[in-house]
Amino acid sequence: MEKVNLEKNLEELEEYTEKEAARELGLLERHLINIYKGEKIAFCIECVRKHLLGLSGLSGECLEGSCRPQKVWKDIAEWSTEAENYLEDLGKGKEITLNLAKKAREFRKILLEEIDEMKKSSQEQEHIS
Repeated sequence: MEKVNLEKNLEELEEYTEKEAARELGLLERHLINIYKGEKIAFCIECVRKHLLGLSGLSGECLEGSCRPQKVWKDIAEWSTEAENYLEDLGKGKEITLNLAKKAREFRKILLEEIDEMKKSSQEQEHIS
């Protein structure tokens, strides 16, 4: 199978990946808050695992495709991999659960700001044309 050049359609890759990662982060944050509150712990831990894997994959694609901002994608990739180490402790350690939820929210806000900037830039380009 031929390898696809992810940098060829960088804007499409960035837009898709930012939206998908923001969704994953939102769902992840919600599950972590449920765990923090003591609700649906076993169910939500499995979902947390799934969303972390999704984030790891999305950030990996963006790093390979040179999405901007590279530092954010690198940070998300590292954080999602590191967060997997805490899965066993989520139901026990409320502090770690809350900290992970806050970090997910922080990353989501960064990506949503990036999406807004891309929309503004795209609209400005349309006005120029």
